[in-house]
Amino acid sequence: MFLLLFTKPILKGVLSLSYLDHFRLPNEEPDAAFSRLLGKYESMIKGIVRDLSHSYARHLNGMTDRDDLLQIGQNALWIATRKFDMNHVEKGINPDYFFVSYAYKTIQGTVSDYLKKLAKHSAHEKLAANDVVLDVIDPYPHTIVEDMHEWLDDCLHSLTPRERIYAIEKWILERKTSAIAAQYQVSEDTVRCWGKTARKKLQRMLRKDLKH
Repeated sequence: MFLLLFTKPILKGVLSLSYLDHFRLPNEEPDAAFSRLLGKYESMIKGIVRDLSHSYARHLNGMTDRDDLLQIGQNALWIATRKFDMNHVEKGINPDYFFVSYAYKTIQGTVSDYLKKLAKHSAHEKLAANDVVLDVIDPYPHTIVEDMHEWLDDCLHSLTPRERIYAIEKWILERKTSAIAAQYQVSEDTVRCWGKTARKKLQRMLRKDLKH
């Protein structure tokens, strides 16, 4: 089985100030800071694992389980904290608003790559008896919902950091407005405002795409 479990990846050439350094409280140990960050992103990791597990389920034949995928998602979050470039954060903007989008892409990509390897391995095992080689590029047919998620993911770069938070948390992870407000320490009306401006931008982009 392709299992990518580890506790603390050693990365060479990381930035002197990582996102975890920014997130840490004064005198807080890195392990404690990451545990606190993990609690903040737990719902995101679970949502990604749930959606991808459903998409790949019929191709895996029980080759993995939810706990493995959650661990991989947690590992991906750790990597994201080390690789996130704080220099890309616009002056005067809270880095948290940029990191949420980066963390989502990192976790989703890592878990998806892992499941693709498992699906490819499973497919090769099934066809080995017939000496058939199969390269799994996209191992599952996209549903309308999955296609919409991919389109939304492609549009994230056009949104502001706060609008990205709304798009990911509300439309992709399907979290309640109250939960988003609590996590980012803003009012529910503020979250709805993020959604209103994000919705207008996405409607314009959708109309533009439909013309092509």
